[in-house]
Amino acid sequence: MFIKYFFIIILFILSGFATNAQQVIYAIPPGKGISSMSSFSEGLAKAKLHFEKTGFVDVNGKFVIEAIYEDAGSFHDGLAWVSKTINNNVQYGFINKKGNLVIPFLFDEVKDFSSNRAAVKKEGLWQYINKSGKTVLNNSFIRIDTLIDKMYNGAYSETNANPASFQNGLLLVHRGNRFGYADTSGKMIVPPKLYMAKDFSDGAALVVSDTVVSAQVLGNDTLSKIYNKLPSDPAMFKWSVIDTTGKLLCTLDSAKTIIDIGNGLSAFTNSDDYSALWGVINKSGKVILAAQFEKQPINCSDGIVLVQVDGQSGDNKDGYLLTFDTTGNKIAKIPFCNSNGCIYDSNLSYHEGLIAVKAGNNWGYMDKTGKMVIPPQFDTALDFQEGLAIVVTADSQVGVIKNPLKENK
Repeated sequence: MFIKYFFIIILFILSGFATNAQQVIYAIPPGKGISSMSSFSEGLAKAKLHFEKTGFVDVNGKFVIEAIYEDAGSFHDGLAWVSKTINNNVQYGFINKKGNLVIPFLFDEVKDFSSNRAAVKKEGLWQYINKSGKTVLNNSFIRIDTLIDKMYNGAYSETNANPASFQNGLLLVHRGNRFGYADTSGKMIVPPKLYMAKDFSDGAALVVSDTVVSAQVLGNDTLSKIYNKLPSDPAMFKWSVIDTTGKLLCTLDSAKTIIDIGNGLSAFTNSDDYSALWGVINKSGKVILAAQFEKQPINCSDGIVLVQVDGQSGDNKDGYLLTFDTTGNKIAKIPFCNSNGCIYDSNLSYHEGLIAVKAGNNWGYMDKTGKMVIPPQFDTALDFQEGLAIVVTADSQVGVIKNPLKENK
């Protein structure tokens, strides 16, 4: 994001970038022999010891699940997938937080659990299982995407299974050329009659239930007859918002392009041309930020909307970032550069009040007002999850730091 997202600039090594910066508090100090880690999920994080096998550590860095697996996912709904090579084939199963293998190594591919369901592939077919390993939804619930090569007039096409996760307890289902939503039992809560649909988020989903086509011109004159014989314009999508019961919440008549950005908000444009401006609308159809920005609002998490505004200089040093709350109130204008240097990359969204940003050659953490709460000092900095963030120090050591905003409460 920020300047690096669109431009290349001269890098600066920062000195004293932040004022009133917090001292780094380590939950797991560097030098424990951990070569890589994931973010914490449900109190545990997958970790590799000395670049070998994968296990899970607790918040103190203790391996509570032995590092015996080739790879693993994060815990969701109390289970995590793990993999081992069996008879020269990589196979997947699921363990619980005690490290017990509760679903055997039976699968060729797997996805994380969501709403107590996980997509798994066995003998070439995807399906959904429950936490006991029993098949509960067959492959008819697996989304299939077809990619057509237009260069050869559709002579070549590729069809791929694209297993989705449950969101807000519902699964986006694609059947034929229509979309719908099923619950965890396979019951179609919204029948597959929608032209387009997106995953649920914050209890609402963007859907297209109808299309608008160009109207005919009334009249019997020669010009009207010629016009009506011309091919129709492509159908235009008319976006609406529904809740998890399928009830219509609102219709977004002015939105030509719309993209879910999280926290119940969507970025939208109100025209189709390349000069279209972006705004933000909520799931009730209320515009909270009018269409005024040249760049799409990047993300909304932790109740903070991010918008990048480019400057006039070729290197974008005079650009800045705007932060807003979910009602559209401006929080801060954050310059990319100040007298100490430039911020030119980030992790794109706030988590637990902080966003990881790269300034000069190092990563640190900034709050929603632009204050560098943790000064840039890391080679890598992941998002805060459950009060903790994974970092890699300048000497390539993995550690885990605590969120100072939570520590000070």
